[in-house]
Amino acid sequence: MKNLKLSVAVVVLLLLFIFSTYNSQPVRIRFTGWQSGDLPLFLLILFSFLCGFLVAWLLGTIRSSQLRREIQALRRDASIGRQPPGSAADDHRASERNA
Repeated sequence: MKNLKLSVAVVVLLLLFIFSTYNSQPVRIRFTGWQSGDLPLFLLILFSFLCGFLVAWLLGTIRSSQLRREIQALRRDASIGRQPPGSAADDHRASERNA
């Protein structure tokens, strides 16, 4: 498994190197009056990718922590014998009352 990860990393780095050599043209960014110096195109693309990755990672981390808290609350409820609202036990009790 370790060799597979190393092989994939080497291939990705090789592809990144090839990509950077083909996309080394200088570009200038202009945004609401602000202007950057000349940057290689691959740096701009890499920066954009990293920003998108960071946003996705942060959103995933937030969602994961929300789910973890929800699981803890459900486990706590189950350990003291309470059923969460809308559970099958609530439906069964409601149907017994209506009968």
